[in-house]
Amino acid sequence: MQYAVNIADLTKDLILARFLFEPMIKNRIIVDVEPGKIDGKAVILENCNEKRFEAVKYIVRRKYNKNEFRVYEWKKKRWVRK
Repeated sequence: MQYAVNIADLTKDLILARFLFEPMIKNRIIVDVEPGKIDGKAVILENCNEKRFEAVKYIVRRKYNKNEFRVYEWKKKRWVRK
């Protein structure tokens, strides 16, 4: 599985960006997860398995809801917001 986090949302919380997501962002691969939207770009989370993604998602959801801080999972040839 591939996972991604919205780039615009990373600017909302620099603590999460720096300490939670930055270790998983090495090559800065950007994908268009929501075509047609200005803030529809995301960066791929590398070295992130399903268990780690669920833990990251749990931490993020304790502070932000699904529409405030967007994380995505690649499913059935498209990006799905989690």
